[in-house]
Amino acid sequence: MGDFFSSSLFFVENVGTSQSPDMLIISNVYPINSDSVNTSGFNMPRFADINNDNDLDLFVSVLFDPTVPQSLMFYLNEGTTQNANHIKITENYLKTLDVRANSHPTFVDIDNDGDEDLFVGSSNNPMGTVHFLENIGSVMNPTFEYLDSSYFQITGGLNVIPSFGDLDGDNDFDLLVGLFDGKIDYYRNDGTPESANFVLRGELMDNTGTVIDVGTTSSPFLFDVDGDDDLDLSVGAFNGKFKYYENTGNQVSYDFTLNDSFFENLDVGDNSTPFLIDYNDDNITDMFSGNRAGQFFYFQNNGSNQNPLWQEVTNQFIQENFGNSTVPYFIDIDNDSDMDLFLGNVKGGLYLYENTTVTHVENEIIEPPNSFHVTAHPNPFNPNVSITIYWKTSGVLKVTIFNILGEKVKTMFNNYLNNGTYSFEWDGKNDSNQHLPSGSYIVVVQSETHLESLKITLLK
Repeated sequence: MGDFFSSSLFFVENVGTSQSPDMLIISNVYPINSDSVNTSGFNMPRFADINNDNDLDLFVSVLFDPTVPQSLMFYLNEGTTQNANHIKITENYLKTLDVRANSHPTFVDIDNDGDEDLFVGSSNNPMGTVHFLENIGSVMNPTFEYLDSSYFQITGGLNVIPSFGDLDGDNDFDLLVGLFDGKIDYYRNDGTPESANFVLRGELMDNTGTVIDVGTTSSPFLFDVDGDDDLDLSVGAFNGKFKYYENTGNQVSYDFTLNDSFFENLDVGDNSTPFLIDYNDDNITDMFSGNRAGQFFYFQNNGSNQNPLWQEVTNQFIQENFGNSTVPYFIDIDNDSDMDLFLGNVKGGLYLYENTTVTHVENEIIEPPNSFHVTAHPNPFNPNVSITIYWKTSGVLKVTIFNILGEKVKTMFNNYLNNGTYSFEWDGKNDSNQHLPSGSYIVVVQSETHLESLKITLLK
């Protein structure tokens, strides 16, 4: 049995009978060998014959303290049913992702291979780090390989919270890291889109040269709120409020100007974690946020991107108990044209909620013989998206992009093609070579007898 104040397990033997039990503590550590359980407690044991050899093996999890390195410990019984001898095989039996505490997920194609890689900020004492998991799967079937527990040796006292974006217009992703002291470190990517090299440039400053400081536990998020093709900055904080800094510079040289009225008096309690997105496809930016109590807020913007009018739709967007310190991140991880949801939390793992909304229907039985299939990646994208068409026959194919109002903004292709696989790169510009604002767009691919559409989202 475990105990809140014990680093191991108690072995308590019934020296009586099943009718008249007499419980005797045999040992205050277990197993009684060199592999005895030793954690910060408190430990919960469970016995099961996992390998079907007629004796009981041991599993131990650690409750209460989410920062422990052990996930699910497994002890194989190499003794007998009468004389057990439990030997530790692993401290991570299920190989679950665990960054110890306060996971902060973010996704970016850091190696420019067409799929989204995963980065997770963490809180640990004394230093938090950024964990890196490379996507070694495909666009539609991602598989993440854990590569680094301290990406580029980026650390911060207690916690670090990453946010990626191209801040200097060189087509690779730079990095902001929120810190426990309320400030934000700026790491410029001096590498390439395929091979990042992050160099610390110092604490992030606003347009007046003042260090941006939200007090305690800054949670930065980069997003082109006003559709002017540069990244604006929203910052959550321990006090549960939000700060908004409009980028009054440009794509090549940022200049963050504080706008205190943007978020008005929005307050989620403690530890706000903003994620901005046009959730309801009205070309106006909405916001989600977690908090320290484990709530999950959705704020709908009923105003405009320049003059928002925030309405709290719910403080529990998904009716689940996530523990504490929720951190939302929306992304179309399976490339099916709708947004899936990852949630970080105090326990150090991630929740994944797949969006099962039907956005289009295909029926291959009745599909015409010259049919095709369309995918887009990355989605959401910034600055480029690759539109791939799997074309099963030959003929004239037209690829057009429309805005959410149904207005044509770009003709990508209109010509004859033989059967095969074709990719078209779109850079977010219209037919006049002008940058389009962030928001949802529709890719329409049409042959003489078949039409298919796909929603894509431009983030800036």
